[in-house]
Amino acid sequence: MAADLAMAGYEVVNLTRTPRTGAGAVQDLRWDGRTPGPWAEALDGAAAVVNLTGRSVDCRYTAANRREIVESRVHSVEAIGGAIRRCARPPSAWVQTGSLAIYGDAGDRVCDETAPHGDGFSVGVCEQWEAKVEEQVTPGTRKTKGFVPAILAREVLLRRSPLVPGKWLFFVVTAVCLAISASYELFEWAAAVTLRSGADAFLATQGDPWDTQWDMLTALIGAVTAQLSLARAHDRQLRGLGGRDS
Repeated sequence: MAADLAMAGYEVVNLTRTPRTGAGAVQDLRWDGRTPGPWAEALDGAAAVVNLTGRSVDCRYTAANRREIVESRVHSVEAIGGAIRRCARPPSAWVQTGSLAIYGDAGDRVCDETAPHGDGFSVGVCEQWEAKVEEQVTPGTRKTKGFVPAILAREVLLRRSPLVPGKWLFFVVTAVCLAISASYELFEWAAAVTLRSGADAFLATQGDPWDTQWDMLTALIGAVTAQLSLARAHDRQLRGLGGRDS
């Protein structure tokens, strides 16, 4: 994803525990995923922040590994939220990864954002993760809505439609995410008409006349980022499950 963004003309900074030395299209900065540091300066004036941090779940679930799986996710969110609040010019958008594991073992059930959560350790991790993101108060930075719906839509389309990985699938998934965001904007409009003077408090628009446009933009950023960063891994997982459904 970093390489693709750099090729598109963006100045990309990668936060990592093992920064590479030397010149390159992507600048590496050291961070430990939990504490403030010089890396935070890169957020000031940034167009967006994308957080994909989290210890791999491909391991034995020992007590130590379970603790690290949880802490690597919630501490990185806390660190980024704190850094954004200290910015003189906070990033316009915060794209935060999530996980479909929040639905547990759903079997053949099609899951969307209204589907009930499952149970077990992985579900608990996802719930703590999402709760920590919601706790972060970043009034000048929009939190994206398009990340998880992109992978949900992608899986449904790959399993239930003739579409295959490629440009058309990318386009349709992005369109689905924008449609979901547009549906929410219609709900906001209905609430504004119904509640009138109480609409700002209920909808948390904070008096921003560009609230709808910002929401749609962050949905677009989330949908595109999700596909650029996770599509290959998603395809491998689907192949491991035996391909598309009949």
